[in-house]
Amino acid sequence: MKIKLLTPLLLLPIILTGCETVSSNSNDTPGKSQPTEATAIGKTAPPRILFVPKPIYPKGLFEKGINAKVIVEFVIDERGRPTKIKVVEASHPGFANNTIAAIKSGQFKAGTRNGEPVAVKVKLPFAFNTNDPDTKISRSE
Repeated sequence: MKIKLLTPLLLLPIILTGCETVSSNSNDTPGKSQPTEATAIGKTAPPRILFVPKPIYPKGLFEKGINAKVIVEFVIDERGRPTKIKVVEASHPGFANNTIAAIKSGQFKAGTRNGEPVAVKVKLPFAFNTNDPDTKISRSE
């Protein structure tokens, strides 16, 4: 079965389904802020993915013909920076670090509520496929 890389720009409607704003209000108890639905409070605009590079395929896994799917969850902060990045699902753990590196080098625009930037939690899936002609392979293991 062929799995194609899911282009992050085409996934915007998918990743924003159920997205949550993350409170940074100084009145909140540290570590106790409760995410709220982005669409539940005031006029909102979701964050935007401006650019996310394809993650680099680990050489050893490519040579073994191993394909994988990785889902990353992270927060796009008020400045549009990806933070709190974590892999929530990976069909093979060897793909996690390169996927996180791709998110870290991505460019995003923050979501807004009532015209003010807000941090928003999103999930973004990636697929690794040895048959993808645009695959970039790492030079070392």
